[in-house]
Amino acid sequence: MEKQLQELCSAIITGATNSTYETVNEDEATHHVLLGSAINYQGGVIASELKPVVLHLPKKPIIRFQVEEGDVVILARGNAIRSAYITKEIAERNVIVSANFILLRPRSSDLLGEAIVAYFNTPAGKSLLEGMSRGGVINNISASSLKKFSFPHSSLFQQERAIELFRASRDVYQSALQLAEQEKRTAEACIFQLLNGETLPC
Repeated sequence: MEKQLQELCSAIITGATNSTYETVNEDEATHHVLLGSAINYQGGVIASELKPVVLHLPKKPIIRFQVEEGDVVILARGNAIRSAYITKEIAERNVIVSANFILLRPRSSDLLGEAIVAYFNTPAGKSLLEGMSRGGVINNISASSLKKFSFPHSSLFQQERAIELFRASRDVYQSALQLAEQEKRTAEACIFQLLNGETLPC
């Protein structure tokens, strides 16, 4: 069974334009803005990549661009379209989304945000997401096209199972990546020692 995302979300909106905020030092910031560099390829947000800003709009209008725990953000412009889940840690940093993003607020009684990210991180899901993009030089997904996207509507139990598998596969991938990086550094150190005539310890 499928439903349009607009039936499963209370909000699907494009992020704030550059004129809405101004970059400042961390100690001067009232908010942080989410940029493309802060989204990794495993469906997460890199907290250290959030940019400190102050706002040029009153609090009430800007709150529509501010993320909440459970939201999903989709990087909708560029050649690396991807999605991420908003955790409590990220939401507590007063984060607003830039205009390169579309913010989705799923109704938790129908659809879990992390299930959306898990779906769009599968090869089939990525293909469908990228298939919505339009544009010549710069690809772009519009909020209106995302609202009409037909999303598989499974039970909350099935969504939770899918999320568990998504987290487990992500953890395994990250562990393997860290191990590969460690082995690469070790090999590079050995190569340097050998080519400098040194003897490697047994």
